[in-house]
Amino acid sequence: MTLSTHAAAGIMIAEWTGNPLLGFLIAIMSHYLLDMVPHGDEFVYWRYIHNKDDRIAKTAGTVDILVLSLMLTLLLTYGDDFHGSLTLLGALGGTLPDLLINIDSVLRRHPPKSRVGRAGEWLIKKHYTMHMFFHQLLFIPVRYRMALFLQLIAITLFLTFAI
Repeated sequence: MTLSTHAAAGIMIAEWTGNPLLGFLIAIMSHYLLDMVPHGDEFVYWRYIHNKDDRIAKTAGTVDILVLSLMLTLLLTYGDDFHGSLTLLGALGGTLPDLLINIDSVLRRHPPKSRVGRAGEWLIKKHYTMHMFFHQLLFIPVRYRMALFLQLIAITLFLTFAI
């Protein structure tokens, strides 16, 4: 699922709770629930795992980060009904599990040398296993284009209901 979709869900949750810390924690939990829904990005992930320089995977990730940045900029600049700390912590909570997966990818290429680093690496590997467990609970192939279209609808609904 795109970071933008996870962030929009996290923003909605944080705005609903009205509490930055509670919103952040529930947004993290929502990430795993949303990852159970088939979301069609398996082939992009597969391409990236097998070729770190894959253009499709890099383009998909770059576009997602640009959409997320634009969404946050617009909400924080023009969203009168959105509260800065709730919006940012909700977005961070919603995307944090995927950010940890990216840290895992970096650690696999550049292992830490310190004990603290190795303990952190162990924790991130455990997180990776749990994260992939949720991804595979309801494995139903979905076309990537259809998944992106449905996620665009989900982003719109999440942000609409966040107000």
